[in-house]
Amino acid sequence: MRYLCSKTETTMEEDKTILFILENAEAEGAQLLLSASRYPQVDMVRAASAIEARKKIASKIPLWHTYPELLYPTSLSVEQCSSQATAEYKIRFVPEGGTIADLTGGLGVDCSFIARRASRCLCVERDPHLCEAAEHNFKVLGLDNISIKNDDCRGYLETLLGIDEGAGTHFDLIYLDPARRSKDSNRVFSIRECEPDLLQISDTLLKVADKVLVKLSPMVDIAATLREVPSVREVHILSTDNECKELILLMSSQRTPLPRENIPIHAVDITHGRESNFAFTIGEEKMASCPITYPKTYLYQPGRAILKAGAFRLPCSRFGIDKIAPSTHLYTSDRFVEDFPGKSFRIKEIIPFKKEGIRNLSHEYPLLNCVALNFPLDTNALKQRLKVSDGGNLHLFATTLASGEKVMIVSEPLISTF
Repeated sequence: MRYLCSKTETTMEEDKTILFILENAEAEGAQLLLSASRYPQVDMVRAASAIEARKKIASKIPLWHTYPELLYPTSLSVEQCSSQATAEYKIRFVPEGGTIADLTGGLGVDCSFIARRASRCLCVERDPHLCEAAEHNFKVLGLDNISIKNDDCRGYLETLLGIDEGAGTHFDLIYLDPARRSKDSNRVFSIRECEPDLLQISDTLLKVADKVLVKLSPMVDIAATLREVPSVREVHILSTDNECKELILLMSSQRTPLPRENIPIHAVDITHGRESNFAFTIGEEKMASCPITYPKTYLYQPGRAILKAGAFRLPCSRFGIDKIAPSTHLYTSDRFVEDFPGKSFRIKEIIPFKKEGIRNLSHEYPLLNCVALNFPLDTNALKQRLKVSDGGNLHLFATTLASGEKVMIVSEPLISTF
């Protein structure tokens, strides 16, 4: 996706700082700070911070990387922000020309993308330094429909409800990205431990917005979340390059909640601009037929978003394939399935995990990409036991079949959707 943005005029000092950033893109920020006296017309603190941040966002947010004028006040704000791929995905939830509010603005990455479909956007952020950076960055990006408010999410909501019970202030969509770190900076994964606590403010949010979009850690328990948050209408698990990045809840102010088994769950992988979406409901997963068989000609490994979503039985009924064991999430067929949402392999050999097979394996296959699934050894211990090195084109899956037999499945890759 490409955006046309106008850049703001800069002062002479800013011009020199920006030029310095571009000319020293690979330099070490700490070393530059030590040499600040040599460049009196360069804002070296800003330059060093920007250079380090731009290294991180080059692949994470390619659009922002094209603007050397952007400010990055803290490295943590860069680490915690969404990627461009996941931020762009969220645009679809914004009604064309709608009004939106991002109540946990941070650096403003998500806001800068979802605001492009809105007529008006409010960005609320409690950190005044991030507010200043976001306001500057929005101007650089040509986003004049965003207003900034330095306030706490809870404080802003209390203010809204204190004004005629929120009369006259209503949004089509509110976006929320609760902080997932405790006071001592440790990561937290429970909704109740995040700040703000979604469970405490969900009713308030839905009084001032038609819909609420919430970004959570992919480590969150989906089933528990649906039990705790009855207003959820959709769940989206987002992965990029087969790595789970975000879990998104779409909440609605509609009074009648959906039964948990009917809530749509979208397992989405975004790779190289391509998007695959495996959509289902918990009810469908429970009712799906899931035959268990010995490995056949082809082997399939689902993408991580599908596994996180809990779609273990449905791949069988959707694609006419079988599972090799109830607790092993590998699938098999004699007919090749080209559009399987994951990695596909042709089975070359199935070797029993016994002394003779182990002893001969490294001679026949000195290079293997090994994975242990539902197996007594983890992957690192397996590689040490087999005495093989990573590399080559072949893959080895060490796993336990339905019969309880431990085997090593040597396979060659065919198609990967990521």
